[in-house]
Amino acid sequence: MSRRVVLGRRGNGDVGVFVSPPGVDAFTAPDSALVLNVTSKKSQLVLMGRISTNGVVPLALSRAPFVFLTSQYDFAGTIGHTLGPGPVRPSPPFLAGAVGATATINGNGASMSVTLASTSGGGPYPAIYQVYSQAFT
Repeated sequence: MSRRVVLGRRGNGDVGVFVSPPGVDAFTAPDSALVLNVTSKKSQLVLMGRISTNGVVPLALSRAPFVFLTSQYDFAGTIGHTLGPGPVRPSPPFLAGAVGATATINGNGASMSVTLASTSGGGPYPAIYQVYSQAFT
């Protein structure tokens, strides 16, 4: 009988909650064989930064990461808004002619090409990026 659920430390040293399909031991199975893998999100953060022009960010990873992009929209022309520029989701907000920010992973994690958000009235808008070693599962 295999251990289908591991709560805590497993064989490779990871700590979290791990669930495997029937017949697979969650204690020794590789991550790719698990049905559920919840580990510390803090340990998965690889890189965080800000980019203000379209470009390439070197990652030097051996597999494709999971990336969050958050544009920084200048709300100065928005009626009733007095806080100045700041983060906005979706990236950019629903405005006429809006094109969202995108990140394309190159070379299976070697780098990422970032195209920043823009609108018909302006942009590109700077973005904050967070690169995680794997998707949250």
